[in-house]
Amino acid sequence: MNLSQKVALNTVLLVGGRVAVAVSGLIGTVVATRYLGRDDFGQLITAVTFVALFAIFTDFGVWTVAAREIARRPEDEQRILTAVSAIGLGLCAATILVALAGTVVFYGADDRELVRAGILITLAGTLITAPLGASSAHLTAHQRAVPLALGGLVAGLSFVVALGVAIAADLGFAGIAAAYAISVLANAVPPTAAALRRFSLRPGGEPAFAWKLLRSALPQGAILAITAVYFRIDIVLLSLLGTDGDVALYGVAYRVLEFLLIVPIFAMTTLFPEIARTPAHSDRLLMLVQGALSGLLLITVPMACVLIGFAPEVVRLAGGSEFDGAADVLRLLIVAVAFSFPATVFFNALVAMGRQGILIWPLIGVLTLNVALNAVLIGPLAAEGAALALVVTEAAAVTTAWYLFGRVSHRPRLQRPLRLAVAGLACGATVAAIRLPLDAPSAHPALTLVAGSAAATAVFVVAALALRAVPVEVTSAVAQLRHRRT
Repeated sequence: MNLSQKVALNTVLLVGGRVAVAVSGLIGTVVATRYLGRDDFGQLITAVTFVALFAIFTDFGVWTVAAREIARRPEDEQRILTAVSAIGLGLCAATILVALAGTVVFYGADDRELVRAGILITLAGTLITAPLGASSAHLTAHQRAVPLALGGLVAGLSFVVALGVAIAADLGFAGIAAAYAISVLANAVPPTAAALRRFSLRPGGEPAFAWKLLRSALPQGAILAITAVYFRIDIVLLSLLGTDGDVALYGVAYRVLEFLLIVPIFAMTTLFPEIARTPAHSDRLLMLVQGALSGLLLITVPMACVLIGFAPEVVRLAGGSEFDGAADVLRLLIVAVAFSFPATVFFNALVAMGRQGILIWPLIGVLTLNVALNAVLIGPLAAEGAALALVVTEAAAVTTAWYLFGRVSHRPRLQRPLRLAVAGLACGATVAAIRLPLDAPSAHPALTLVAGSAAATAVFVVAALALRAVPVEVTSAVAQLRHRRT
């Protein structure tokens, strides 16, 4: 199997696992919004987001650096995994203590009892992060996607089962929060079991080596921490500056799109070892990054057309009529996601090349801009203000990423952009022709969404092929796959 086919296969597997998590998450959103109501659902989203904000510190870049070191020095893999497990255990303990302190500081008021309970329950998911981190480093270095994808599938199924039990037993807010914690724990089982077949994940090793590994991960950890804060600070600020209803509207829209943010990360995870072994300014590096950008662009255009056009149907299905106000929030967030795809490609490529140090201060600048815009816009615009802040800062992020990548390698260029834009216009026109005559939302949201998205996507595919707008990297990968099958 060549690299293009491996990237495609691993990305499909990983996205498949993430889709299972996303589908279960959407089921959870549909059930929780109706079971808890708008305000209690807002407090649940606040608790889950707050824990996710701190969960990144259980990694702090060590997993990514370990994957890179294993790719470069496979003979030292056991030594690296043992050290990573020890580091992860220490980081997990520290993270739980800091998160508990933050809960008291930000949500200590009497009317925040549900938020505090949700944080305490969902924090249980962080207990598995040490073995999961070591397992992920091993699987990423060896480009093994199946256990990670299986983890997503098990997590999704576990969440749905736990959710059903919570509803059937009428366990209330605590039962719904427990379903989220169970999902996180279940996600770690398949990758950890796969890694244990070949290596020990017992914490230990040489303290000096572990400390050296942690120090080398600090730049990457800073980047991950900034990114985690960046993508979650909006909900935290909404919970402090707005109302639980605002958090609920934003949370419904964000939960719909959350799994899309992982698509470019999965693609770059497969490419990570290849980029780590490729010299800067080489033609191969340019080919790898150009191929990732081209493939993601083909996904982004129809995705944006469908979700922007059918936003009322999406939020009606996700949250019910009480959440119809989230449609405009969803439209703004999908624009932000479209900007995030190419930015993720550039940022992950720089990390794989070991150039993460140049990212820290620019990302701090983007995060500062995001916090400032949220502070200004949440007051007058509520949830839409938080979404608008993310759009502006994602545009700034992709511009920054493109500039920084050009400092260390040749910048890739968009392939056949005008032809692709025409195909996108055809897709958008199809969505408009279906959507504009309807009420907002449609009387039959599920039927409208399924039929409309299928028609718009088909028009885009036909137009892209007729105009020869498909980038050469994608057509080359398809040709290689056909040749292999022959």
